[in-house]
Amino acid sequence: MTDSYQEWFPVLAERQSMNTLQGMEWILGSQFFAYSQELIALQACPDAHCLRAWMEQRNLHIDYVLFHRQRASQNLIDSLYSDGHYDLIYESSTAVIFAVSP
Repeated sequence: MTDSYQEWFPVLAERQSMNTLQGMEWILGSQFFAYSQELIALQACPDAHCLRAWMEQRNLHIDYVLFHRQRASQNLIDSLYSDGHYDLIYESSTAVIFAVSP
């Protein structure tokens, strides 16, 4: 609930975020807690396989995955580098972005 990077990047990039919690309490109402628990499960993913399984279980089709280096697990990022479903499209000292292959 305190990650301004995650909250504002989708707006600045003109993209929809599939895992931003801020503001969802107004939209989801009584389903908010369940949704927040799903996001906790997503953030606990240790590797690319877990990330893909999380998306498939929710029937989500996403184009890009963004990681803020200071908050992301390096093991997770490394697993995406070597996974054929994710293509590195941007990398800096603060962010890594992968395109997601169908």
